[in-house]
Amino acid sequence: MKTLSIGWVYVLRVLREPASLFFFFVFPVAMVFIIGIQFGGEGGRLQMGISGDTSQSVTDGITANLAGNQALELVFYEDESEMLMAVERGLISAGVVFPPQLAARMALGQPVLIGFVSTASGWGPQLESTVRQAVAEVLIPYRAARLAVDILGVGFQQSFPLASEVTDQVVFTTVSLESVGESLFPPNMGRFDGGAASNLVLFMFLTALTGATAMVADRDMGLDTRIVSTPTSVPRLISGYVAGQFGITFFQGVYIMVLSLAIFGVGWSNLGGSVLLVMALSLAGAGAGMLLGSFRLAEAATIGIGVTAGLVLGALGGAMVPQELLPDTVQTVARFTPQGWAMLGFRDLQWGGSILDIADNLAVLAGMGVVLAGAASVSLRRTLARPS
Repeated sequence: MKTLSIGWVYVLRVLREPASLFFFFVFPVAMVFIIGIQFGGEGGRLQMGISGDTSQSVTDGITANLAGNQALELVFYEDESEMLMAVERGLISAGVVFPPQLAARMALGQPVLIGFVSTASGWGPQLESTVRQAVAEVLIPYRAARLAVDILGVGFQQSFPLASEVTDQVVFTTVSLESVGESLFPPNMGRFDGGAASNLVLFMFLTALTGATAMVADRDMGLDTRIVSTPTSVPRLISGYVAGQFGITFFQGVYIMVLSLAIFGVGWSNLGGSVLLVMALSLAGAGAGMLLGSFRLAEAATIGIGVTAGLVLGALGGAMVPQELLPDTVQTVARFTPQGWAMLGFRDLQWGGSILDIADNLAVLAGMGVVLAGAASVSLRRTLARPS
């Protein structure tokens, strides 16, 4: 009971800081969105918008050609401005705009312009060649008739029927693609899934480390000395601190999971296993934070060391760049970091793993938390015994 009381007071003291509320609950979700937009996958199939006058036979042919591409998922918009906004926000990769009276202008042999919009980054620019190919295949008779008009000087009305008759004789060149080796990411991985998991791990551990400032504030006010002067041992005091920080970090992790699922549609594979990973990482982070807070350091130094250590360990553990892309030496080092074990656990779940598949990850993270909490207890006892 005393452990929970100490932990509850610790939670209230931390949450009274406005900056803590921002960095705990606003900043991580914003980073999930930003990183997902910049570097996220596209969730299996790339989404392409279609707008404009789609009630024409020629546009039906182009749309059917694009729909036959298994890598594309077409999204139809009645309002062109709505589609443009979706492209700007990264909700779709690109968009195609069909002009009005396209078929009528083609029948007269007039030039036609089909619009294509995308952002400068992502898959959008690469999709332009896909749209060009689809348009070229569907408009072969029109292009052949136009060529006859320009070169031979015949009328478009005479050349177009002949071009339409010989279209079936055109033989297209096909390219066979074969993927070799193992894929680094699951085929059904969503746009924000990778960024959500890495940011979850990164910010949870940063939160736990920077929470050490609450212990520093207690020491500056002499609260920890007065607490241990009562029938409260140092291990009991540390357990209270760990319980409080565990609660804050675990709540932040669940909060990020729920919000990223509701807003960005992040597919947390095996929700039960993901929650258990969050719980184990919270315990490891709380132990590390309390160990940092047990040292005789100023508040500014504690924050600086906590942020630096959190970022460095996050980078080594694969919370910034996937471990699969890191050198072998760094991947070995990642095995000694809580972030590394957490990211490996989330990777196993994303590949369809069960709770049994991440049992070793849970055990290692929980063991790290217990060992770090024990080290914090020994360190705090020495700190309190040392003259100020």
